[in-house]
Amino acid sequence: MNAQQHDTEQAKQYFDRWHLYRQIIGNDYMAHQSIHAALRKFVVSRIDKPFSLLDLGCGDASAIAGAFAGTGLQTYTGVDLSPAALGQAAKNLESVSYEVRLVEDDFTAYLAQSGLERYNVILSGFALHHLFPDEKREFFRKCHAALESPGYLLLYDVFRREGETREDYMRAYCRHCSDRWTGLSDDSLSSAIEHIKECDYPETYTTIVMMANEAGFTSEPAPLFVDASQFHCLYGFRA
Repeated sequence: MNAQQHDTEQAKQYFDRWHLYRQIIGNDYMAHQSIHAALRKFVVSRIDKPFSLLDLGCGDASAIAGAFAGTGLQTYTGVDLSPAALGQAAKNLESVSYEVRLVEDDFTAYLAQSGLERYNVILSGFALHHLFPDEKREFFRKCHAALESPGYLLLYDVFRREGETREDYMRAYCRHCSDRWTGLSDDSLSSAIEHIKECDYPETYTTIVMMANEAGFTSEPAPLFVDASQFHCLYGFRA
């Protein structure tokens, strides 16, 4: 594999172990509940007309129905590598009133398609940190091209704290997981930490804003959510 290409097969194998990621979500170890509450607050306050949503790395879409209930969401497109996650997403979204389309694909490959339709909102959750810097820059460019104007990119992910190197982050975040993710078995925790060490390439907020601005986005003046650890954050960008 070229060193400048992220290992999508490795990520796919990890996320196909959906029982593990569901444990992490269920225990709210990565602040999913607060993030989705902040997402809903942002959408309700900013978007007062019917809108389309592209969810990149949608997983099982377990929080989507609740987070967007009563909003103007008209069409939802979820993209994910894991067929197991998408199968559960279809069940989780069975009763929603808006149109649902689920696509099994790498989200970078999906964005790279020619003739991709345009969306009002793009959502990316805990996926961007798997990419290398050049791939992240391309991600922002492709998202900007896929958004209506005005449109929003809502990004939640793990971030390095300002001044941290990747090595600093690895030590700190793996220690955070070992200390806080106490509901996982030893094997599950080891698997999660192995994935983090092999697949995580998070940036600082400053770097992400720079990349987004280069692609034509304007960043929201303040984060939409930051948890106590400062690792798990939600940011908004306007096209």
